[in-house]
Amino acid sequence: MFDLIRKYQLDIMLVLIGICGITAFFVLITGTLSKRRKMALLLVEINSTIMLIAERFAYIYRGDPSPEGYWMVRISNYVVFFMVLAITHAINMYIYDLLMIEGGLKKVPLMSRLSEILIATGQLLLIISQFTGLYYTFDETNHYVRSPLFPLSFMVPVVVMFIQLYLILKYGILLRKLVKYPLILFLLVPLAAGILQYFTYGISLINMSIVGMAVILFAFVLIDMNVTISRSHRLEIEYLKDQKKSMQKLFEQTAIGNSRLYALTENTGKQIMR
Repeated sequence: MFDLIRKYQLDIMLVLIGICGITAFFVLITGTLSKRRKMALLLVEINSTIMLIAERFAYIYRGDPSPEGYWMVRISNYVVFFMVLAITHAINMYIYDLLMIEGGLKKVPLMSRLSEILIATGQLLLIISQFTGLYYTFDETNHYVRSPLFPLSFMVPVVVMFIQLYLILKYGILLRKLVKYPLILFLLVPLAAGILQYFTYGISLINMSIVGMAVILFAFVLIDMNVTISRSHRLEIEYLKDQKKSMQKLFEQTAIGNSRLYALTENTGKQIMR
């Protein structure tokens, strides 16, 4: 199976890039999301698209000894690592909006602040690694080579994802199922892919799984929006029906009251005339 993915992964990446780009466009034109949540989802989709484009270029130009290949391999690999951190930051924004708006929390959870500190630390270490070979180096044939401290590059996003998973599980009772479960899936699938990729060189399992989960995440957001809108319309119709019944009952009571008043007035008039 891994050999099959390795053989066709450039084509798989190209398909995922197209799907994720289209998803980003639909996020952009969606008007029913809160401003922060829309921005978070847009960043997830755009960053995922850029990450996979860079990953594809990294595979295309690896082993290319030309000056163009030299720079493309280095720039592409840096962008891939940076975008993984950028996506985790965007998911942090998304979770923050869910917990504050839908969950009703009054302040940002401490663990969410900690994850932002870790993301900033990861970005700093990534910059340092470009000059020190902390995470990876390139051999004389312009191939990417993992350094002894390469696992450190995995640790930051993995720890952040576990923190995000902890927040979702802790406050999950405050969130709707169609919002909560896809988000849990978004966090768990790349973690599982990361374990496999650590032992499998030459396959971009993490990045492809992130892009796939990003598309699925927005698909469930759309489903949740449709369910919420349908429920709102149903409640609105039920409210209008109740209002109509109340108005009809009031009208009937008023009509009966007027009839009784008229009869009483008429009887009183007849008695006076007598």
